[in-house]
Amino acid sequence: MGVLLLTACATGVAQRGNVARVHGHIEDGDWAGALVLAEHVIASGPIDPQAQLDAYFAKAVILEHYGRKREAAGLYEYLAHVAGDSPGGAQAKGRLAELGGPVCGPAKEVSR
Repeated sequence: MGVLLLTACATGVAQRGNVARVHGHIEDGDWAGALVLAEHVIASGPIDPQAQLDAYFAKAVILEHYGRKREAAGLYEYLAHVAGDSPGGAQAKGRLAELGGPVCGPAKEVSR
């Protein structure tokens, strides 16, 4: 059991590290690298729930950068619902409002 807990903890740390690298790619203008890494974090599952939400938000920002506003709005809507009244939820609602989407409706499945 101790090995399993240690593995989960290490994987969570890796997820948080990868999210930090996503932001680094964005800051460097490497949007394609940021998207690949964000999708990797999302696909690895919700080991660290906050890292997972951060990866979804980063992916939405990246999609917005590429002009894929409808997909970005879908992610923001999902985040607004899941994150609720947290700072992340408020940020997602703000981006969604700027894109002209609904502020929060029923939860939708998000494709990975």
